[in-house]
Amino acid sequence: MPSDVQLTADDVDLQADASVFVSAPALRVTGTDIFLDNTTRHTGPPGTRRALVHDVNNANVEALVLNFGGDYPGGVAVHGSHLEARQLHARQVRVINPNASPDEGAPGGRALTHSDDDALVLNELGFYSAGVRVEGKHLAVQRLRVVNPNASKDTGSPGGRALAHSDDDALIVNEDGTYKGGVRVQGSHLAAGQLHTSQLRVINPNASPDAGQPGGRALTHSNEDALVINEGGFYSAGVKVEGKHLAVQQLRVVNPNASPDAGQPGGRALTHSNEDALVINEGGFYSAGVTVEGKHLAVQRLRVVNPNASQDTGAPGGRALAQSDDDALIVNEDGTYKGGVRVQGSHLEAKQLHAEQVHARQIRLINPNASPDADAPGGRALTHSDKDALVLNEGGFYSAGVTVEGSLNVSKLQAHGLGSLIALLPGAALPGQPSTPLPLDIIKELLELRHLVLELQNKVAALENP
Repeated sequence: MPSDVQLTADDVDLQADASVFVSAPALRVTGTDIFLDNTTRHTGPPGTRRALVHDVNNANVEALVLNFGGDYPGGVAVHGSHLEARQLHARQVRVINPNASPDEGAPGGRALTHSDDDALVLNELGFYSAGVRVEGKHLAVQRLRVVNPNASKDTGSPGGRALAHSDDDALIVNEDGTYKGGVRVQGSHLAAGQLHTSQLRVINPNASPDAGQPGGRALTHSNEDALVINEGGFYSAGVKVEGKHLAVQQLRVVNPNASPDAGQPGGRALTHSNEDALVINEGGFYSAGVTVEGKHLAVQRLRVVNPNASQDTGAPGGRALAQSDDDALIVNEDGTYKGGVRVQGSHLEAKQLHAEQVHARQIRLINPNASPDADAPGGRALTHSDKDALVLNEGGFYSAGVTVEGSLNVSKLQAHGLGSLIALLPGAALPGQPSTPLPLDIIKELLELRHLVLELQNKVAALENP
């Protein structure tokens, strides 16, 4: 085997046409650099190729460096089953299975890359067509970035923060809103003990033609610090609550077309007050009041309270209507309204009325079986006239007149006219007997007698007061 050893002032040059074997229990090199450098294989820039370097890094810690300074443009490749290292410093780690990757040896296979913008990139440029899979119990990271360069203009910047573990020990999805299109869950459901988000979109592509658009705003935290359900009315069929109940302290119903202060504290349709009362239209927000459209409104007790008049507002007072235990409808239960009950309007119609005191301008009593004009303005049983008189049977509506069954006790009775005088005469209507008509001549004599009595009373009064 031809060989030559040349000794110079600086180097020892060993040249051989075949391999050189060193057989020893240990091989010790006291130098710092080992060069594997065949100039015929250079494909990159000229220069030396340092394969192994005994280095001292910036932290003044010694280290064994492979491919020092990146002298080998193609990096370091490990052919075999695996490479075990406690710590590996490299700009890029390539992991290639020649049975799976047709471009083995090409610039592909970039499993881990330290990018120029100081990021650790897994599967750079998507070399692994099946993606990245973590097999084992878990993968622990503080922040997970998911970036689509076709959608995110800030690819490589701090954007694309899909998942982050915050300093206050919270898992944040879409940190700082880096994904302008929000977060979508595709699949059957998302189960979470607690979810913090500015807007929650729920979309059924079979029902919503604009699925994937800005619609589907099921829940929104508005800029006015309100929780908005079905923002923008995306769900055309409205909102349904299926289950036993929906519990809220206050329910606001606001029509922006009708209420100029929509979004303000108004619109309090239903409120559970601090006094444990259910308040409808709190604060009188709805200027047109409350209208119940439908068949009925069922309550056991209806309270109507004017805080300017009732000092016990919020107390059990104000019982306008109540259904008693004996199945009676009671107006002004327990007399909570000190001023009684007044009916303002044309009339109050009832089949039977029980009251300790009734205040009304007119009381109409109508039997539809007897009065053909039961719906007409007739039936004026009692009327308080404009002349401050109590009139029975005003207008003579009751064609059979007025009958008193039983006794009628009065302290003073005044009558005017011929018919009234007859009613005052003895015998005209005896107790328990029907009235008997008197002949005209007797009526004339009684009138003359009454006239003489009046003249006699006047003369006596003149003598007593000369």
